Amino acid sequence: MTYFIITIAAFAATTQMTIFSYAIARLFNQPYDEPFLLAILLNRFGLNNRTINRYMGWGLHYFLGLLFVIGFQLLLDIGFLHLSWMSAIAYGIGIGIIGIIGWQAMFRLCRTAPKMEYLGFYIQLIFAHIIFSLVMVVCYKMLI
Repeated sequence: MTYFIITIAAFAATTQMTIFSYAIARLFNQPYDEPFLLAILLNRFGLNNRTINRYMGWGLHYFLGLLFVIGFQLLLDIGFLHLSWMSAIAYGIGIGIIGIIGWQAMFRLCRTAPKMEYLGFYIQLIFAHIIFSLVMVVCYKMLI
């Protein structure tokens, strides 16, 4: 049952987070949509097939979402977090910070980073991960 909940929560949370990121990207006319950015970075790391990079960007994005839900489950299992809205918000902020560090590392490692407003991207990442965590907790509460 736990694997089912983790899988559903990861898919739903990653999807809602991505919808939020796409909306903010369009609102501010910036490339803040994570799967698109991952595809660009894959291309800049030397993987030159744009179609494959898009699929890999989406796959990597959902895989990372799954890892974040597994991390949440582990923190629940050891009693560090509880299935609550406050835990969701705290976890969202924490994984948002992890996301910012990861993106900064990827931008530094690639030959040329995408042109965009980075502070805005990092701010929206925090909110996107809070949304991720809230949706994840909704799934847990509905499926337990």
